[in-house]
Amino acid sequence: YSNSTTFSLDGLVSYLMTHSNVIAAVEGGNQNAIDVQDWLREGIAPFFEKKAEAIIRFNAPIWYLQKLV
Repeated sequence: YSNSTTFSLDGLVSYLMTHSNVIAAVEGGNQNAIDVQDWLREGIAPFFEKKAEAIIRFNAPIWYLQKLV
């Protein structure tokens, strides 16, 4: 499976903020949401190289079960 999506820096940060590990850290009180957003933005910004948007490709295998006859 491969899917390419165009994101702005802020859009990608917002998307990553919806991941369960980020939500768990914030809701569990381990991290402050604003601090996590800032940390993500700082870490991701170099990949945008001053571009307004970047294409991010998601690759993953698709696993399924099939009944053996």
